[in-house]
Amino acid sequence: MVVKEEFFDQAKDLFEETGVKITTDGHKILGAACGKRSFVDEYVADKIDEWKDEIEMLSKIAETYPHAAYTAFTRAIVCKWQYLMRTIDGIGSMFQPLENAITAKLIPALTGRGPCSSVERTILSLPTRHGGLNVVNPVEVANSHYNASLKIIEPLKKMIISQTTTYKKIYLHDIKDLRRQKNQYHQQLATE
Repeated sequence: MVVKEEFFDQAKDLFEETGVKITTDGHKILGAACGKRSFVDEYVADKIDEWKDEIEMLSKIAETYPHAAYTAFTRAIVCKWQYLMRTIDGIGSMFQPLENAITAKLIPALTGRGPCSSVERTILSLPTRHGGLNVVNPVEVANSHYNASLKIIEPLKKMIISQTTTYKKIYLHDIKDLRRQKNQYHQQLATE
């Protein structure tokens, strides 16, 4: 259990014989971290280091099997980051080491060319329907994933806070609106 420092002694007394571990720093919950910002940042940094190693390994595979590596990147590895991006605010800049590995190692291995320019990197990050390869830049998309997640869960959050016992249909138009905004953003990037 994560508690504020001023409630630590009280929580320790209340849960003394239950076996519940009490901390003021933070804890990993459902694949994300909550607690003090220093704990959360350390957790995120550790995950990014792990993913950077995965990108470096995938880059070696991409030299021989570029299609398999590309599929693994777009269908598996990116999904891990997106979950963290949706659940923890303000971590976009922490993904820079990962973006550096993508730009310096993965993209050259996938394309069989040297490092790409910033313009080429922007194009490669676009979805395939907009002429890119969907090799996302994690630094650029982190905040938008978090904000989209907040908007989508807002109706559910209100229901929980108000202790509503009847479930109302969550507004699909909000989700469609977010998808439309994302598509407009990609179209704008594609035309620049």
